[in-house]
Amino acid sequence: MKQNIVLIVTDQQRADSIGCYGNKHSSTPNLDALASEGTVCRRAYCTTPICTPARASLQTGLYPSLHGMQTNICTPGCLFHELPDSPVLLGNRMREHGYFTAYTGKWHLGFGGNAAEQSEFQKHMREYPLLRLSVGSGALPSTRGYEIGDDFPGHGGGGEKFPQFQEYLQANGLTYQLENKLTGMGRAATLASGKESSVSHYLTNRAIDCLEDASSRDQPFFLSLHFWGPHEPYYVPQEFLDLYDINSVPLWNAMSSMPQPSPRIHSGMRKAKGKDEDEIRTFLQHYYGFVSHIDDEVGRLVQALKRLGVYENTTIIFTADHGESLGSHGGMVDKGLSMFEETVRVPLIIKHSPNQIKDTHAFINTTDIYASILDIANCNEGIEQQGQGRSILPLLNGEAPVDWPDSVVVESSGIGHCLLSQRMIRNESWKYVLNVGDVDELYDMKNDPDESRNLIASDECYDARGYMKEKLLNWMERNEDPLLKRVKYLAN
Repeated sequence: MKQNIVLIVTDQQRADSIGCYGNKHSSTPNLDALASEGTVCRRAYCTTPICTPARASLQTGLYPSLHGMQTNICTPGCLFHELPDSPVLLGNRMREHGYFTAYTGKWHLGFGGNAAEQSEFQKHMREYPLLRLSVGSGALPSTRGYEIGDDFPGHGGGGEKFPQFQEYLQANGLTYQLENKLTGMGRAATLASGKESSVSHYLTNRAIDCLEDASSRDQPFFLSLHFWGPHEPYYVPQEFLDLYDINSVPLWNAMSSMPQPSPRIHSGMRKAKGKDEDEIRTFLQHYYGFVSHIDDEVGRLVQALKRLGVYENTTIIFTADHGESLGSHGGMVDKGLSMFEETVRVPLIIKHSPNQIKDTHAFINTTDIYASILDIANCNEGIEQQGQGRSILPLLNGEAPVDWPDSVVVESSGIGHCLLSQRMIRNESWKYVLNVGDVDELYDMKNDPDESRNLIASDECYDARGYMKEKLLNWMERNEDPLLKRVKYLAN
């Protein structure tokens, strides 16, 4: 019988926010337990540190420069505001090969056919009056390969305003009460009405409903659960905030490092610059609390798999679309305009088989997750492999393919009205960032893991700089990156 697959994706979660990644302060017992039964991928990277394009890469197996959703939908720089339908979409491929497919949670890949009636879309139309002419293809989970598709159009904020969630609250006699509201480095508050009234709890309930439905069917299942957290707004139940003493919440290692020369674009992200440590620690407390809240929900989902008797035959993949700055590198907040580790490196924990290795330091990216899911499901036969990634199953089995890449590439086209063209390549020793029209970056990852010194102009790093530039250009050529036509001259 084919293996069942559960894909859990969080939003804007740093790899170093989890205990099994070395964070001794974070309380993530369920993820740590999952890691003890699976493999921790120490060097997993998003294709881009922006929501829509990263999520489209997961559904298509392609980098944003090829799938065309290069920034968030309904903003400049995005070629498609609705994920185009195609046989290669993950849901379509899994369903075609006999899987019962289900999806719940954040989508951010379209508004669907009635976009103009939705308040979030109307806000976009006030900025771009002709935007309505570019939508209407109905890109929602239920139309992109998922038999059970909870359709939450657009970004959704934190998910609390969707009618499905409001109906859940009413049906269960729950309220949604926020106290101690904060603003500054995002929005934060205490969810005083308890964890049962949270969006994360609701989504886990929906996922468990799908599992119960799937267990009654004579076919394998593919469940995709996408939390809105720990992306802000950081609305956290009190019991998870209480896990962290505000006076002892540690600051990130790279909190104060502002590498020079620094690309000017970085200044557009330094919303936390000049904030006092107490305020920063308060937001870190809420972020950590949100991480622990999601960890608790992951534990509920694992218990449901065990209760239904399908845990042993189910591959569980836990990851995030991208990371989060949250004060790092001189007060940078959010993501999208930098290639520092905190925004581009993501957690990736995979529980697949009893004999898999405990961790791998191989370089992995989002397109590899797409390829791996298809490999686990034996979905490659008879279908042209269109994605840019490759299956990581050999790595989980302790094999080391001689041709496995010794580096990873991340790209960005900016966010909102702040458009740019960035390409990053990282290997064991170095990270090189090409910032078109701005200062490039070069970091010595062995001796300066916090990326505190930009060595791009160092004469001592001349050879390393040339080597990494050449590796990047070669990757862009192999992967038909459309930016190559312009930047191969700039990189000289």
